[in-house]
Amino acid sequence: MPLDQLSLWQEPPRAHELKSPRSPRRARAVAPVPPAALGAAAPPEAGTGLSLEHLRAQADRYAEAAYAPRTRKARQQDWEAFARWCATNRIPALPTDTETLRCYLTHLVIIGRKASTIRRARTTIGLMHEQVGAPRPDRTARTREVERGIGNLHGAHEEGATPLLEHEVATIVATLKDSPRDLRDRALILLGFFGGFRASELCGLMVDDVTFTKDGATVLVARSKEDQQGKGGHTNIPFGATPGTCPIEALKRWMQRVGRPAGPVFRVIEGAQIEHQRISERAVSRAVQRAVARAGLSGHYSSHSLRKGLCTSAFAAGATKREIQLHCRMKSERTLDRYLFPELVPGRKNVAQGLL
Repeated sequence: MPLDQLSLWQEPPRAHELKSPRSPRRARAVAPVPPAALGAAAPPEAGTGLSLEHLRAQADRYAEAAYAPRTRKARQQDWEAFARWCATNRIPALPTDTETLRCYLTHLVIIGRKASTIRRARTTIGLMHEQVGAPRPDRTARTREVERGIGNLHGAHEEGATPLLEHEVATIVATLKDSPRDLRDRALILLGFFGGFRASELCGLMVDDVTFTKDGATVLVARSKEDQQGKGGHTNIPFGATPGTCPIEALKRWMQRVGRPAGPVFRVIEGAQIEHQRISERAVSRAVQRAVARAGLSGHYSSHSLRKGLCTSAFAAGATKREIQLHCRMKSERTLDRYLFPELVPGRKNVAQGLL
């Protein structure tokens, strides 16, 4: 099957092709799709309804929208890598069999791929077979056996980003001054920490999504990794203990500097000029890394450090797992466990201390 036919992982339809502009504060009915958005074929005559050709095209578009953009990109790359490996070894990629997949997973181990990458590649290959109606080689007992053996012999530990705990966040924001970039980065870091937000959630935040209250602010997360349907959810952001670490103060100062009543909250900065364009997810990580470098901290930091740091700091301060899970909009406690690093909290009491 040609790679350009991987409909599951192509670019998603643009927003204007699928729905009308959203109103983030209330539930919405699905807007009718204009015939012009359904493909290149000529629309049917007035009064006859949409043809099956148009409906199939639109069904394909909805299927594409089932996956987040980063997921589509990663799986497209996984499939292309597998197809190249199969071409090199002169064996078919689609359909493939259990023995071929076992050999490919072993190949990924040998070239140093992480456990998470290997799992994703296995799933991608299986989904591609399912899409064309072929048996899934990733669900056989022999394939699972190889993956378990890889984990037993090589481990499944994943490093990931270093958490930024509350005292470290205070340290890095203290290095930021009053330039447009520093004002934006301070608001970005403090809001990202206090809300436990993902980079994608910060990038997607609109001015209308923020409501300042007597207790701080309420932030609407219109869509997230775990909310692909766009049901939306609110997160309450409290005031900070000091003006220098207060996310509300930092956000107000930044929004006053932007000076625009609508549009993205966090915007691209060119020189001293604040553009209307929203920042990228990579820009969130760069903001964290710039502040960390100024403060002289060592570790592997990214935007994910803020979410991990909030979860760990809150847990160490006595918040329950359920409270943290709800605040950070996580579906399960199992997901939360990947964000908790209590062993990194200074002064943490050892559970065995004082027993004998």
